[in-house]
Amino acid sequence: MIPIEPESASRHHFEAVGPPAVALHSIRLDVAGDAADTLASLLTQDESARAARLRSETIARRFRVARGSLRQVLAGYLHLPPHAIRFCTTAAGKPELITSLNPHNLRFSLSHSHEIAVIAVCFGYPVGVDVEHIRPIGNLQDIANRYFLPEESLLLQTCDEWNRPATFFRMWTSKESYLKAAGIGLSGLKGAGRNQMDILESRHFAPAPEYIGCYTCMYP
Repeated sequence: MIPIEPESASRHHFEAVGPPAVALHSIRLDVAGDAADTLASLLTQDESARAARLRSETIARRFRVARGSLRQVLAGYLHLPPHAIRFCTTAAGKPELITSLNPHNLRFSLSHSHEIAVIAVCFGYPVGVDVEHIRPIGNLQDIANRYFLPEESLLLQTCDEWNRPATFFRMWTSKESYLKAAGIGLSGLKGAGRNQMDILESRHFAPAPEYIGCYTCMYP
């Protein structure tokens, strides 16, 4: 599968891997001024209202930049203006392009953490992506005990303290990307990692220093 680079990709880091070809677009969210206003103008009324309800302007700005960038990236693949992009959701709440705009079955996934967002794009195969800012969290082990498999929780407990956040987020992104590709909620997080025969490809990547991401591509 040959990845199609969207017109707007020059604004973002572009990485193609495969097969199947998965394009990863890494986006800085710390933009301001005219660039941020342009991206915010691409949002629908519902998206703008959602941004306005967020608890701080910083979080709202990150949301607007991420969603506006998603529209730009997808518009480049579909040869449409960003305002024309329309989404629907599956029964499990996974966002997808509406069928009338998507004759070639373009699949996508968006994740953002702190000041980085990543968009994964693939034709014909369900894809999920998760990115996390690697940072200390006081209750990492409690989270692992709740959501990880016993052997994963033990691995986290026995690793060096300095490496514990990176180890945790490596496992977390792997699980989260799988759940997003499969369209499963967090209720499936503990079992993610066991008997995943439906996975076609899953890889970790580093979109920026102190960040880790993972994408998962599944059989259709």
